[in-house]
Amino acid sequence: MKNIAAVVLLAFTLSVQADITLNSVRVGNSGNPGDTRYPSGEVSSFGGVSYEYEFGVYEVTAKQYKVFLEAVAETDPYGLYNAEMNVNSNAFGCNIVRTGSSGSYQYSVSSAWENRPVNFVSWADAVRLANWMHNGQGSGDTETGSYDLTGTHPYYNPDGSVNDEPGLIAALQEIMRKPYATWVIPSEDEWYKAAYHANDGVTGNYYDYPTTTNGALRYVHDGAVQPPDIPFVEGGIDPGNSATYDGVFEPGYENDGIGSPYYRSIVGEWENSSSPYGTYDQGGNVWEWNEAVINGSKRGLRGGSLASQVLCLHAMYRNYSDPTYECELTGFRVAKVPDCNTNGISDSCDLDCGTNGGPCDVVGCGLSLDCNTNGIPDDCEIDTDSDGVIDDCDNCSADSNPDQADFDGDGAGDVCDDDIDEDGVLNELDVCDYTPLGTVNIIMDPTSCLYGTIRRDLDGDCDCDLADFAAFIEDGLTGPVG
Repeated sequence: MKNIAAVVLLAFTLSVQADITLNSVRVGNSGNPGDTRYPSGEVSSFGGVSYEYEFGVYEVTAKQYKVFLEAVAETDPYGLYNAEMNVNSNAFGCNIVRTGSSGSYQYSVSSAWENRPVNFVSWADAVRLANWMHNGQGSGDTETGSYDLTGTHPYYNPDGSVNDEPGLIAALQEIMRKPYATWVIPSEDEWYKAAYHANDGVTGNYYDYPTTTNGALRYVHDGAVQPPDIPFVEGGIDPGNSATYDGVFEPGYENDGIGSPYYRSIVGEWENSSSPYGTYDQGGNVWEWNEAVINGSKRGLRGGSLASQVLCLHAMYRNYSDPTYECELTGFRVAKVPDCNTNGISDSCDLDCGTNGGPCDVVGCGLSLDCNTNGIPDDCEIDTDSDGVIDDCDNCSADSNPDQADFDGDGAGDVCDDDIDEDGVLNELDVCDYTPLGTVNIIMDPTSCLYGTIRRDLDGDCDCDLADFAAFIEDGLTGPVG
């Protein structure tokens, strides 16, 4: 059972502000069929992925999450820290400790706990870390990037507590991965493939457990690995086909995982129990969030936890919870969509990756429109109103108007222009929105329907004719403005 503390520590680089590097493996065999053995509801298969991607070797650790908190949560307006992480509040926490007050919060985790998976994290917390990674870490934004979380802001109080749980859950359910995303929370198919696919080419072959096996797994109970009942020592030799879960179902958590005080093993502890792609602990330790939307208001969880029976680690077992749910059994890992030239734009959305004549020539790159000539295809940029025109080029970015109609040519589309015909009269007062100043019926003198510089269309027919002239005189220069 290799102790990888030194390996994980090397994954941290020091700069002006500490950043993290998450070890990943490439999951290849693009276009593999999904596993059809265990359909669930309307989902007939899992694990089919049409592209290569990078996948976290380990679960996100307490130390890595602590670095994230230090970078973005001095005030913590989105509740990224849960007090239950501190073992003085909850014996099953990951022992991240927060001190200080809002505006100057500080975070720490001791060396005995730092390389175990973080817990008490929600789906919302996980995608915020992915955004931070997408935006370059450090002072990078947590609210936009791979996911747009700005729609959740009304549901948080300034201290990070939630003022409307159902509203926040509904807002989180609307969030989907952006086409230009790089660092992400795995989709369910990405997670499933990394865990169970046999890695034997573009095949539909899958194992039942994420330890490259179809057989029951070893576990720790009363300080010994079972079977064959050998003492468990962190950093010892893994006999293979092992995971951190509850192999002997008993009330309470006292003997779950590796037992007190840590319960969760150091990530990668079971060095001879990897998935076919080389990931560790996709079974046990903590349930891992994925992007799946299940039952309308839930997000997906896979892999089981320290308190799970072996069935929960099986490929057939699909779990889910509210995206705000946090407990001692929830954690996550991240994935990365390919970015061949490391410019922060995923290959599927990078115009440059198909034009350099080198290894970054990716099928489909460089073939999309780019209306703002920024090197990112339009179908990979933000289109707030979903009208097919990206915000940078949309004359009404908040109101759908695919035709981009602009009657008066002032740069504001008609659907959001307060004065469509630019006659000085707001639409709400204008009888004839599309009758600009100066347009008159040819049988009348151009000045006949003017009072000063304001047009008068007194009979409401959006024209200036003899009837208007008669009403104009009779009405004593009053009437509806046109």
